[in-house]
Amino acid sequence: MRIVTFSRSITIVPTYTCHLRCRYCSFWSATDGLIPRSQARALMRQAYRAGCREALIMSGDAPWLEPGFAVNDQGYVDFVFELCEMALHEGLLPHTNIGVVAPRHLEQLHQVNPSMGLMLESVNDDLPAHRGARGKRVAARLGFLRAAGELRIPFTTGILVGIDESAADRRATLGTIRGLHEQYGHIQEIIVQNFRARPGTPMAGHPEPPPELMVETVELARAILPAMSIQIPPNLNANYVDLVRAGANDLGGVSPDVDHINPDHRFPPPPDIERALAAIGCGLRERLPVYPEVRADWSPAARRLRAIAAPADVRLEAPGAAADAPTSERRSGLGSASSLRLPAPDDLVCTLDASREAALRAAAGRRYRPRFSLRAGEGWAERVATLDRLRTLHLSSGAFDGLVIRAEPAVPPEERLRALAYARLYLGKEWPDVGLSWADGPALALDGLSVGGSAVWDVPPVSWGWLAAELAARGLAPRRPAAVGVGGRA
Repeated sequence: MRIVTFSRSITIVPTYTCHLRCRYCSFWSATDGLIPRSQARALMRQAYRAGCREALIMSGDAPWLEPGFAVNDQGYVDFVFELCEMALHEGLLPHTNIGVVAPRHLEQLHQVNPSMGLMLESVNDDLPAHRGARGKRVAARLGFLRAAGELRIPFTTGILVGIDESAADRRATLGTIRGLHEQYGHIQEIIVQNFRARPGTPMAGHPEPPPELMVETVELARAILPAMSIQIPPNLNANYVDLVRAGANDLGGVSPDVDHINPDHRFPPPPDIERALAAIGCGLRERLPVYPEVRADWSPAARRLRAIAAPADVRLEAPGAAADAPTSERRSGLGSASSLRLPAPDDLVCTLDASREAALRAAAGRRYRPRFSLRAGEGWAERVATLDRLRTLHLSSGAFDGLVIRAEPAVPPEERLRALAYARLYLGKEWPDVGLSWADGPALALDGLSVGGSAVWDVPPVSWGWLAAELAARGLAPRRPAAVGVGGRA
């Protein structure tokens, strides 16, 4: 079955003030201030209770350039940074799109954002929608996209259809995005968005693009970017099922709140979307605001989340044999909460069937640390499905006190770290700990994010050198643990 994804999200607007004057936009205000922190936190908590995983932090460009705005550029970025960190504390993953900022600000926001975004819209710098001294400039937006690529930030961008651009403009815009991705590898999805006329704007009477043009543009995007995720907004396209047939595979953020850009167009509820997609043989699956397939770096935000979930520490665990576990625990494939010396079998997660889930829910007061096998050459769909089952089970039962990811020898070190950081993001702040071990030798346990595991005293020299370098890169002093007996600690 073909899968279409979406993200349950809430939009937090730091300010409606915007320095640009795009002729189609009714979002901006020249006099708005900063959102009160208490209001932002209340919105985040409400969204978390509604099942949202993403907080879209969105505003217009360069509000600090407007007369009387409360803060300068650094002050504004600091405020957005604070909102992103607040989102992490409240159980949401931030995705920031606040227009063009300086590279140093982009680097700062990378620390608390698993992904970020900016619509390119078009590479035609002479469209009526953007003419004038306060219109969007292509060079500035391309420079911002390149800066994000140099920082390896997972990034979302896209094209706006129906603002007097030509077919050649659309092809050139999609080709430019493809070129950026080929150079940096950081573009995770392309949004194909249609213009919708808004009352009170200079383009209020402008014709909207017909449905067949959207189908044509999605087909073009799929042809130019065959492996890329193509996103279309279901609230702006009554024919979104036709766009899925044309090649779209993502519906973007679906919010219980309004679309702040197009508030007259409410999002269809996920159950309605699921039924519509089922009619054409497609399934619907929730995703995070970062795609695990993109070859970019989401580890800074994962480290931040780990620090929120629990204090960072370096833990060196003595090994233990699964054969030492009581028979009931060996059969269930689970280690004991009181003794992490009893590692779970490698296939625990892969064979996490209904009977085991029921047993975990019934085991009140027992907590376990399962292992997750990371295999070479496998896709992310199965991995994500397993993480989702574990997270759901933990939220309903509180059964786990961590997760150990075990990788086959053929899985490169970089891929192991990426998988570990993604698991940290996916499992969320409620999950106590995530560690990494590997099948080709014992491993070192590090603060639940970068490296981790058990049976550390006979680490092979090559592995130890690599681990020591990873520790040192994160400001931690590596040390080879002394040999200890079963049950001891170094």
